[in-house]
Amino acid sequence: MNTTKKNNTLEIIFYCLFCILTIFLSSYHEPWFDEFQAWAISKDSLYNILFFLPHYEGHPPLWHLILKCFSHFNVPVEYGIKIPNLLFMFGAVWLLIFKSPFPQTVRLALPFTYFIFYQYSIISRPYSMFCFALFLAAYFYKTRDEHPYRFMCALALLCLSSAYGMVFTAGICISCFIECIKTESLKSAFVERQFFAMFLLFILCSLLAFIISPVSNTYAAIEDVKYDYFSKFFCAFFIFPADATFTNIFDYIVVDILDVDFKHFFEHFQSEEINFFIFRFWSACLIGFVINVFLIFFFKRLQKLSIFLIPCVLFLTTIFVLYGQVHHIGLLMIFYIFAFWCAFSTKEVSISTKLNKLLKLLVVSVIIVQIYWSICSSYAEFKYSYFVAREITNYIKKEKLTDYKMLGEWATSTALLNKKTNKRHISHIADSNRIKWYSDEEFLKEYYLKDFSFLNHQHLSVSLNTYFNKNIFYNLNVENQNRMYLFHITMTEEESNKKIEKLKQFGLPEIVIGNASIDLIFGEYGVLSKNYRVMETFRCSYILKNKMQDKEYPIYMRSDLYYDWIRDKYAKYN
Repeated sequence: MNTTKKNNTLEIIFYCLFCILTIFLSSYHEPWFDEFQAWAISKDSLYNILFFLPHYEGHPPLWHLILKCFSHFNVPVEYGIKIPNLLFMFGAVWLLIFKSPFPQTVRLALPFTYFIFYQYSIISRPYSMFCFALFLAAYFYKTRDEHPYRFMCALALLCLSSAYGMVFTAGICISCFIECIKTESLKSAFVERQFFAMFLLFILCSLLAFIISPVSNTYAAIEDVKYDYFSKFFCAFFIFPADATFTNIFDYIVVDILDVDFKHFFEHFQSEEINFFIFRFWSACLIGFVINVFLIFFFKRLQKLSIFLIPCVLFLTTIFVLYGQVHHIGLLMIFYIFAFWCAFSTKEVSISTKLNKLLKLLVVSVIIVQIYWSICSSYAEFKYSYFVAREITNYIKKEKLTDYKMLGEWATSTALLNKKTNKRHISHIADSNRIKWYSDEEFLKEYYLKDFSFLNHQHLSVSLNTYFNKNIFYNLNVENQNRMYLFHITMTEEESNKKIEKLKQFGLPEIVIGNASIDLIFGEYGVLSKNYRVMETFRCSYILKNKMQDKEYPIYMRSDLYYDWIRDKYAKYN
């Protein structure tokens, strides 16, 4: 009998390399609001985490419960959010390297592709659980008939990871149900056990759907803008597949123009910048279309079309109908790996030489492009600040600014509204440079610009507070300043006016952190420029593949205090 063990030295080396590199890079990563928000929520009561906050967060509460195991014992915030995230990704990559059915070269290269190596390993979100759960489900897929409960437990974890995990789980279960009907008698013991396991999973999904169902004032329940579904369709079904593999189109600029009337948009703008954007947009759509056609044809040849197509379509439809952001693109890439894993693990795959060459070309191209993105994002993470919370915190502590009355910035946007219908056609214009896109005189006869302020959306304040373990901003959660996180709600005009009246009672703040539009509160144009001086300006760069989006966060001090502060500061040196 041959007792020779498989030599997996190379796998061990590459796995250790992945762990070392992600730990090293994670130590440089400055967490941002989404990471801090989850940490702040984890400090709330179990009742709120389980039954109240999921209605506003839109995700099951498991990630917050995991973080609570760290925050309850006052583990430093950066360790508390990074450790569980890395552990899930270490588990996911271990499964990928040691248990997946792919050729060795592919198994060793995939962990270093962009979404696995950077987006979901370095940025601490519940999507690390998604990766681990989906790879675990892929590993158990081959033996789902003999051990249906193991497979369903992996899918249960996938459900608990995120709302999109629930969507993929629904699609996978529908596919398995169809396969059961096709291949087995309904009275088979295997099928009966699978159906009962699916029934238990259905109960869990139903419970989670009830827990995360949005209440009336959440983003998901309020149609704040007039969306253009023509553009959303192409973004979801064509740009998402292209961006998950080859391209980098769906950034925050594309997100901002999803509610544009694309036909009107294309007719009115003929600048080189816009024409180049339109060319990139349709090129990505074409690439996405080719990828979709190839994958559908390939999985059909492997007789695994349902396990690929049904979950994929459900996910893209959810993105199309509801909500999709740049960090959701990688979920599609992770699912592609799952689908190939399931297809190659169940039986010997026999495909034509021509199709095999096309598959190899696709896989090699995707891996090369994504490793390039990993290198770019890792270099940017190492050289630049991803977010400013850590640096501003150190500055506040050094200058002892918590002794002052502090106000934090809130979210603002500029919108284009139709003069006749008063409906938005651009929901967010990120900066003044973008307004030049709308300089066409005929176009401006039909639309007008309007500024919007979201006083309760204070991302920077939430982020900074986590380092202080208390609320240092008087304008965050005025009604309950012991609450460290924010609700994802849209305030009515009446609620906004009441909050403005409350903030007026505090008078001019002594310190302003970030770009706060305090003119809105005090009813005088240029309050910040007239009454404040900049103490320091901090810069950060949001990293997306091989792109960076720069942003500045100044710290202001009221003029009557600034000169005393400068005098005292220089007196210390003398």
